[in-house]
Amino acid sequence: MPPEIWYRYEDKTYAGGINEDGDWDGDVILKVELRAFVVLRRTKYGVWLALTFGNYKTGDFIGTGRRFVLNRSVKRFACPTVEQAVTSFIARKRRQASIYDKRGAKALAAIEIIKHIQEHGTHKQIIL
Repeated sequence: MPPEIWYRYEDKTYAGGINEDGDWDGDVILKVELRAFVVLRRTKYGVWLALTFGNYKTGDFIGTGRRFVLNRSVKRFACPTVEQAVTSFIARKRRQASIYDKRGAKALAAIEIIKHIQEHGTHKQIIL
């Protein structure tokens, strides 16, 4: 019987490399990759996933990495189907984008404050 597999999409960034002229090609390559995790054990509340692969028939895995994932968790490390993994990935990336948008707004506000200090010599408060 084949092992039960759970899935997770992850975005990976790879460096460009050297071009034909021997110069550094600074382009960054972004890839979205599907990872598969073997279920080591199923419990009443969730599953234990192997974070590294090995021989699932004998139970010999390279390393000791494993992770527990709750059945009822809204945010899951991995999902039982590829479709759920896609939905989870999109939610994670939307949240990440939202966080970076807020960080960008905070950085721009800090620039505005320091320019005000520079021009007027007084402090200014900005409520975000």
